[in-house]
Amino acid sequence: MNQADVYFARFDSKEDTKYERMNQLLQAVQIKEFLKPRDIVALKVHVGEKGCSTRMDPKLIAEAVKIVKSCQALPFLTDTAVLYRSRRSNAVEHCLLATEHGFNVDGVGAPFIPSDGLLGTHEIMVPIDGKYYREVPIAAGALETTSIIVFSHVTGHLASGMGATLKNIGMGYSSRKGKLSQHSNMKPAIKKSKCTDCEECIEWCPEGAISNPDGIAVIDKKLCIGCGQCLAVCRFDAVAFNWGVRSLELQERMVEHACGLVKKKKNQLLFINLLLQVTKDCDCLGDAGKPVIPDYGALASTDPVAIDQAALDIIKQETGSRLGDFAYPSIQEDHQIIYAEKLGLGTRHYNLIQV
Repeated sequence: MNQADVYFARFDSKEDTKYERMNQLLQAVQIKEFLKPRDIVALKVHVGEKGCSTRMDPKLIAEAVKIVKSCQALPFLTDTAVLYRSRRSNAVEHCLLATEHGFNVDGVGAPFIPSDGLLGTHEIMVPIDGKYYREVPIAAGALETTSIIVFSHVTGHLASGMGATLKNIGMGYSSRKGKLSQHSNMKPAIKKSKCTDCEECIEWCPEGAISNPDGIAVIDKKLCIGCGQCLAVCRFDAVAFNWGVRSLELQERMVEHACGLVKKKKNQLLFINLLLQVTKDCDCLGDAGKPVIPDYGALASTDPVAIDQAALDIIKQETGSRLGDFAYPSIQEDHQIIYAEKLGLGTRHYNLIQV
């Protein structure tokens, strides 16, 4: 049985040595082996929504930037536009927010350049053989780079159950069209008995799909894009999703988009999972909440399936519970990993190498 190598450096976010440990992890995975002078190297990150205090530490990313530069390659930080109303929904505000959060030349040593253009529409269609798609739209900048180092902050997620490498490349590297397609079956509903008519969901809906003609919010399913923003901002549990089958399908659609990137950039990808400040929700929320488990360190691998499986396994081994028990218990968060292995993106069997 083939196994993938997954490297694990144990440290916590309060240690003074965490940056040294990150450097040791990157050296152990032999990052320099696939870097050449003048290579254009993307470092895929998530700069965090405004107000998110548990976002990834840009100084950890800086350790990778130093190594890339030492190879005389050209590093840049990147991400793509989101669907919902946010400062990350267009390249101008996204770059400004990245600068405010330290993801810039001064803070990290490399510029932040979105991979999907000004409005998230710069894309390249990649043929795949999936259940839902025969081709998927991937951010063009991702395919134009020489190689990619994907940094993922492991968290829970209100739709996929887990946010880590597969989500970061499947959702995070698809164009807006790809994100819309992935969420096409995630249509929320309003619980009339709990709606207080506060109008928060109306204010934040990016498509104007919510109104309150009779003092109760109503969602126009034809206009709704399934982005989940209404669920994120509602403080009264008045927004409902049927997570069961819908979450499983979303995870599969997400993985099929990840397949497009892995297919085109095979042998040019390195994945880093940060098991630090793991929260119930992802960094897309202004307040993702307090960490739900202790900090454990970081993982590195060239296999996107193995590294996510290893992250879940470490959480289970250390806490005795699955990630979903701390986040969204009704969601099968490992379905995305199982499906990714089925599509040939990697293997769930791995050799854990302590750094």
